[in-house]
Amino acid sequence: MNLIFSGSKTNTGYGIATETFKECFLKLKKINTDFYIFNSLNSFNKNKKYDKQFHIGPPVDSGQYFSDYRILYFYWETDKLPDSWSKNIKKYNEIWAPCNLVKEVCIKSGFNGTINIVPTPSMVNYDVDYINLKNKLSNRFINNDFYKFYSIFQWQPRKGYDELITSYFDSFNDSDEVLLVIKTDPIKHGGEKEIINFICDKKKYFNKKLNIFLISEYLKSNDIWSLHKSMDCFVLPHYGEGWGMPIHEASIFGNPIITTKYGGITDYINNNIYYIDHKMVPVSGMEWNNVYNSTQRWAKPNIESLSALLKKSFKNKQKKEKSFDKFSVNNVSNIIEGIL
Repeated sequence: MNLIFSGSKTNTGYGIATETFKECFLKLKKINTDFYIFNSLNSFNKNKKYDKQFHIGPPVDSGQYFSDYRILYFYWETDKLPDSWSKNIKKYNEIWAPCNLVKEVCIKSGFNGTINIVPTPSMVNYDVDYINLKNKLSNRFINNDFYKFYSIFQWQPRKGYDELITSYFDSFNDSDEVLLVIKTDPIKHGGEKEIINFICDKKKYFNKKLNIFLISEYLKSNDIWSLHKSMDCFVLPHYGEGWGMPIHEASIFGNPIITTKYGGITDYINNNIYYIDHKMVPVSGMEWNNVYNSTQRWAKPNIESLSALLKKSFKNKQKKEKSFDKFSVNNVSNIIEGIL
């Protein structure tokens, strides 16, 4: 079988997933795969006859079709796809969904083709041990005397940053040996300054001196993995995740996890995880992104539930479990080979 793999090379979750899926396809023994990665050097014959095309990315009409049989892999976070996506997924014969949430919204949108559940692969390196930060202050939070909560996310309402910071200040006192490390990327105008102002306003409101260590610079994969390795408990009160790469990487390192019980996380993780209560509500706060609207619903995390879990984790000093990567390139390539 001749297959063409298409995707994008970017510093985003899709970009990382493209690289890891590429490694999976390189391991396939009975599939001849060529690669067309946007924003990257490629050499393939556009006139070659391909039996199938695998594309990873949002279902937008890019016009980059190289086969009559097309497979799509994408992420989504609410109970309903954007109208344009519902139309575009029908240009594909088959969908590989990262979780049941994505499978369900595709069926709800009227997709009648084959849908397979395929986890996103990882290439985690367990041997990392140093976080390379520009400000050289990493030793401030590599401190065994403190219980270190941490979170990795893009600074937007869907990630629940308001609930995270509010619950942190509400749950602990200045005398508690606790720390919150936030690795985030500003995506709206205002950038890091807006984030710092938000945190300072919360700190002033609660009148507490609890420490939050903010990392807004770009970190390479090894530095992200070092962060997972050095922290104690991962927290993400998200409103919806089609996969949740930082959550799954935290599980690979055996870290206890506090997160919302909705989306891709619930399909794969059942050990050392503590779920925040939630209720389904209309999407709001995402007007800057035209794929979201108020006809869609997502999971609003409950602050009281989150605070209770933060206190429980800190009191019991929840421990790491043994590292195990069931999402490894080898494991996922076996799933892919079986499907193809």
